[in-house]
Amino acid sequence: MIFSYVEVLIPINLGVPGIKLGIANLVVVVGLFFFPAGEVLMISVARILLMGYLFGNGMSILYSLAGGLLSFLVMFLLKHIKGFSITGVSIAGGVTHNVAQIPGNFHMKTDYKQEIQSNIGQAARHKEIERSLRISHSS
Repeated sequence: MIFSYVEVLIPINLGVPGIKLGIANLVVVVGLFFFPAGEVLMISVARILLMGYLFGNGMSILYSLAGGLLSFLVMFLLKHIKGFSITGVSIAGGVTHNVAQIPGNFHMKTDYKQEIQSNIGQAARHKEIERSLRISHSS
């Protein structure tokens, strides 16, 4: 949790909201190589929830959980495949964490787009009703 807090303090402005260095991922990667996977998973989920409640919001928790759980699974599987070093497992975890958040982002944008289209449709219907009321009053 200390690594997560330090990450919050390091300002990175690359035009992508929520982007971080991934320092907190070190605990998960190292933990996978030295501790039982179940304990590491519990620590990872607890860290995500606590940091989300302290420094984020509901959406940041959902994004972090999606990324954290999928990256944990990929790192766990790659750890057991010969030929992957701790560095390779860490890189795969970081990439997977980012990839896991894309569907949620796409879903949010799709919902937002549908909401805008719905509002435009409602505005058009209101204008039609208003126009028909003006025509009936002027007659």
